[in-house]
Amino acid sequence: MQARRLVHLLFILSIIPICFHTDNVAFGEEDRSNEEEDNKASEFQLDSIILQGPFDGISAAYNNGLTSTINQSVTDNGVTLTINDVYYFGNEISYSYSIETNKSITAEKVKTYPPNLVGKPKIKMDGKRYDYSGRSWSKEVSKGKHVGIYTMTPMKTLPTEGKLNIKFNKAANFQGNWTFNFPIKEVQGEDIKIVKTDIPETRDVKITFAKMNAAEIAMTADVKRDINDENMLFGLLDENGNLLTKLHFLGRSVNIDEKTASKYIYKFSVPHENTEKFTLAPVKETKTGDQLINKEEKNSNIFKKTSNILGLY
Repeated sequence: MQARRLVHLLFILSIIPICFHTDNVAFGEEDRSNEEEDNKASEFQLDSIILQGPFDGISAAYNNGLTSTINQSVTDNGVTLTINDVYYFGNEISYSYSIETNKSITAEKVKTYPPNLVGKPKIKMDGKRYDYSGRSWSKEVSKGKHVGIYTMTPMKTLPTEGKLNIKFNKAANFQGNWTFNFPIKEVQGEDIKIVKTDIPETRDVKITFAKMNAAEIAMTADVKRDINDENMLFGLLDENGNLLTKLHFLGRSVNIDEKTASKYIYKFSVPHENTEKFTLAPVKETKTGDQLINKEEKNSNIFKKTSNILGLY
């Protein structure tokens, strides 16, 4: 009887370490799993900054593999600014970025929403400085961490490739110096044919750039008109007469003698079906988007002035 009790006791003692060892392994595996999930979530946030933003053309470029990974970081005054991805097409450069710090980030109150967290960085291409119009988006993803997208559209033509220098003196509510240098090359696109229709004779429209890649169409036009005429906006139609979505527009004008000379930079969505020839036509802006101007309207003063266009600074 005593021998049986001794055997039973030895059996219990022999399995106790095994039970604790098994539990410890289980807890260890669960902790590693949670760490892996946290790391994946962090990587997802960084990799998908562009996809979180509101710019359809840039998102389409990312999904089609047209962006370049930079992942270059600079830290100043305890604030780390990182440029993650860059996309260059149609004389327009866009990049995603992140700001990380242990300090308290307060977004500066600006006229645009979401707030622009990086001000207006200075840029150079192969040592030459370029002025530009910018648009931005930003989002807080965790305490002390913001991500954003910034797009730069110069009116002067950039080289198709070269070394890009971007100098920031602001990151969120912090002042400092964050300077980046990296090579950049414009995404290749195919030339597209555009014909013009229903454009009044008082407008001299010359298309100087028109290319399409898998994500969007980029078009630049020089327009001359009488100094007393209002500006005219344009839309692009596919071969089936469908008006393509306007992704971005930038216009600048200057008065020379009795004429107004304008430069328009457009980005449009790509057509759903193959299109060999596109049509440029006057449009008007409505609450539901651009609409074609009918024959009765095309000579009336309904055209929106460039100075009223929002989102530029």
